[in-house]
Amino acid sequence: MGRKRNQAYSEEFRKEAVKRSEQPGVTQAEVAKELGLSSQKIANWKVSVNSFSHFFLGGSPVLGHATEWMAS
Repeated sequence: MGRKRNQAYSEEFRKEAVKRSEQPGVTQAEVAKELGLSSQKIANWKVSVNSFSHFFLGGSPVLGHATEWMAS
C-alpha cells in the first residue's frame, strides 16, 4: 500500500477551522470531524495561527503561549 498523500489547505481554510474550533460550545474534535480532519491537525494550525498573530501584533509568541498556559 502507498502512503496517503497530504492535502494542502489554504491559509484561509486553516484560519477558519481554528476560528470555528475556538467558538464557545464547540470542541476541536467536533470541528475536525465536520471537516474530515484529525483533531491534531487543527491543534497544529492553532499553534501556527496564534504564533503568527502574536508576532505581527507586536507580542512574543513564546511569552504569549506561556501566559495562556499559566492562565488555564
